[in-house]
Amino acid sequence: MGDREAPRDVAEAVERATGLPAGERERFSGYGVIGLPFASGHVLGMRRFPLSSVGPGYTSVWHRAPDGSWEFWSTATPGLSCARYAGAVSAESRRSDLRIDWPQPDRLRITSEDPDLDWEMVVGATRLSSALTAVARRLPRRFLDRGAVLSLLGPAAGTLLHTGPLALTGRMPNGQTFRLVPEYVWPLTDGRARLRGADLGPPGPLPRQAALGGFRIPQRGLLAAGSVSFDALDPARHSTRTVRA
Repeated sequence: MGDREAPRDVAEAVERATGLPAGERERFSGYGVIGLPFASGHVLGMRRFPLSSVGPGYTSVWHRAPDGSWEFWSTATPGLSCARYAGAVSAESRRSDLRIDWPQPDRLRITSEDPDLDWEMVVGATRLSSALTAVARRLPRRFLDRGAVLSLLGPAAGTLLHTGPLALTGRMPNGQTFRLVPEYVWPLTDGRARLRGADLGPPGPLPRQAALGGFRIPQRGLLAAGSVSFDALDPARHSTRTVRA
């Protein structure tokens, strides 16, 4: 795949992929909206992982309300999706009928009936994001998947992309460490969302950058494709709270 491929083309290639990166950690491969903040104080995120080492592939949406409370919805049970790592801070984690559509090569739409959600985004590109993608795809995987390397790359990428500090490695609310290895990255140039009948308003940075444990939500919308891994779940060391199946 070339560095300048349209986001929809990359997403379709991700859906056809058949192998996960090697390793003993819990591994996922796919794409997602790392985060999109709204000036109203809401935050939305999305993960589409066709490949998972712990269960079936799934789609998940994250929502943070202006009061700071988090909700997670997924097409898989919470214990086999994002709530496995962040359910400890969630007011609600449950299954949902999430659907992803690409009406145009650079337009992404996510909908569901429960919760009532209609979220649309326009995916853009800059010379800098294209350059970062080119670099990431040329570096050896064994080099990128090191915690020390990722701890340096995250803040640097956040500065270059004007997103506020980013963390490609750190600790999730349930206690597992994560390593995020992006291969493609695109800025979101526009977005709108209605949730439970309410318009979330225009995208915009928050007065204080949102975070889930050590995972920081960018202050401008980002879409990325790649892989993420976590410590294997150990009930003796990690919270198993996922709220609801």
